[in-house]
Amino acid sequence: MPPLHLALNRTLRSVRTIAGAIALDLPRFLACTFIYRDRPRLPGWAWNRNRDDQIKAGLNGEGIECEWEFTRSLHITRVFPGLSTLLLRRMLATYPIQLLAEPRAEAENTKPEVSFVIGHRGTTRLPHLLLTLMSIAGQSGVSFECLVVEQSYEQQLEGLLPPWVRYHFTKTPDADYLYNRSWALNEGARLAKGSTIILHDGDMLVPAQYAKEMMHQIQAGYQVVNLKRFIAFLDEPSSQCVFTSKKITGPLKCEQMMQNATAGGSIGIQRDAYFSIGAMDEEFVGWGGEDTEFWDRCQTLRVANHTYMPIIHLWHPSQPGKAAIHGLGQSTAELFVNRMRMPTRDRIDVLRRKQESTRLPFLHEH
Repeated sequence: MPPLHLALNRTLRSVRTIAGAIALDLPRFLACTFIYRDRPRLPGWAWNRNRDDQIKAGLNGEGIECEWEFTRSLHITRVFPGLSTLLLRRMLATYPIQLLAEPRAEAENTKPEVSFVIGHRGTTRLPHLLLTLMSIAGQSGVSFECLVVEQSYEQQLEGLLPPWVRYHFTKTPDADYLYNRSWALNEGARLAKGSTIILHDGDMLVPAQYAKEMMHQIQAGYQVVNLKRFIAFLDEPSSQCVFTSKKITGPLKCEQMMQNATAGGSIGIQRDAYFSIGAMDEEFVGWGGEDTEFWDRCQTLRVANHTYMPIIHLWHPSQPGKAAIHGLGQSTAELFVNRMRMPTRDRIDVLRRKQESTRLPFLHEH
């Protein structure tokens, strides 16, 4: 049992936190969530922020730009988790998520404009992947395809994915080879038929207009697009409810509402632009850092980072070794630091030369 003075200090801190959230954060939350007028691509709830956050409307009055570098949680929903349910309902009223077994017929009748690319390994998160695919199947207003790249020593997904999904297997050099997200995404990008690719994680549900809005920004002249205003990280019971019902209904609760998730999770990019900056760096073997390094190279392109859409993240245990050192993977932290010491243009040149040279033999095995 902790000493009395430590318990008292924790209680006082908790009281101050709650009082501060009620006085300084709650009025803004209620105004943004329920009072502010929604505008196309700039809904009122998107103005939610922490008391010290600096945000502004994006170019042409579309979306929100966060004026800080890394991700942050929305504080008020951490103090009062029930408010995350209210915010999630408002977000989904603006941008509903549709879970379908297969795409509508019109989405498959033409050459895809958009290719979703997902890397995957193992069967532990197969339920997450299948629900993610259902949300992709629910896309409307744009032609699309979805590629799942299984990266493993032995095939496990073949025959388990919906028939409409393109499946590609990449065999690792041995059974102990760590997951290489960059390699998986590069393989999918090479196979993609769409002129725009969406690099997407297999545990994230997207609104039905997600791919259409990606194309809206691409057609406006951008080469890289980040639309994620908030990522709603469902808690374990809520995620289990969605797994069981195959519906986004009920009082779903979130562990956090994440802001300013730039390259991580889901990002759209013109396929040609993807390879023009060297694609993903395949030397990032293991978790962490590869998306941040890639996002830095993306800044040499025309980037739309005015965000206005929600994404739902399905609960799962943390990946062992991920975010072990300052948010970087145990096996990739040193590589990331060394990479970022190089000027961005130099990194692009190095990676482009690697693309043009012969790749490692095992990367050719399909």
